Amino acid sequence: MNSQVQAAIDASAKLVALAPPSADPVAAARNAYRQLIPLAGEPEAVHSVTDHLIEAPDHQIPIRIYDPSGGRDLPAVIFFHGGWFIGGDLETHDRPLRALANAAGCIVIAVDYRLAPEYPFPAAIDDGYAVLQWIASEDTDFGIDRNRLIIAGDSAGGAIATVLARRAAENHVPGVLLQVLLYPVTDPSLKTGSWKEFADGPSITIDIARLAWQMYVPNAAERQNADAAPIFATNLSSSPKALIIIAEYDPLHDEGIAYADLLKQAGVKVKTSIYKEMPHGFFQMAGYIDEGKQAIAEVARAIKDVLKN
Repeated sequence: MNSQVQAAIDASAKLVALAPPSADPVAAARNAYRQLIPLAGEPEAVHSVTDHLIEAPDHQIPIRIYDPSGGRDLPAVIFFHGGWFIGGDLETHDRPLRALANAAGCIVIAVDYRLAPEYPFPAAIDDGYAVLQWIASEDTDFGIDRNRLIIAGDSAGGAIATVLARRAAENHVPGVLLQVLLYPVTDPSLKTGSWKEFADGPSITIDIARLAWQMYVPNAAERQNADAAPIFATNLSSSPKALIIIAEYDPLHDEGIAYADLLKQAGVKVKTSIYKEMPHGFFQMAGYIDEGKQAIAEVARAIKDVLKN
């Protein structure tokens, strides 16, 4: 393991040890995840950062809008955070998304979707689609060009992102040009070779994964629903082109590769980028790991390329 990765892992252990204790294991896991925010480095200044609530039928969906310039008709990245469907929020991903907004020159919209176990599947998907519909019908008060949209997410957020990218295509939602999936969750079986190799980490473990899937989709039979587990999708041919970023030392390595292959077989243009010696979650570790910065830059380049072409 390279020295930067080891330093990030060592720092993670120290930060997690400072998390507020809780007898509730879900609350404890959420507290621990929030402790990792400093791994991303110092927050970049952004032209404006605005919190907003989107009205859903029986609740409100918080979003955070990062505007790098204050311009009009800017492309927008709709981003879904990781956290195994049970954790993560607007704060856990604030720093990398600030950097992405600046690097890509795009508005970035972070979605604070409802979490399991309080709100199991399909609550997160429903929230994501509600945000997508809001943007598609938005009157550009926030400077968004509805015809130039990118859907992105990391880990569990990558699963949500690719489901919404597929749904957008199926329902003829205009303007979605690219999906960006950072080490996405796609397969609930947890039986791939990389899960066997990295069952004990680094970063995530198979015990956490089993618990997360049980909370997110309590009905085991429903885990074969393609909206819950993207690896079971069969109607991908109209999905937008994809950038899929994979970490080499990640239990999710193989399922990310398998989903990339599934998209390719459906005729979708896919770029798969494998980051050597990287652990799961390195996108959020740019304060320690150079490849975290490189991943943000690669996503920004892919966005600029799809907008240019």
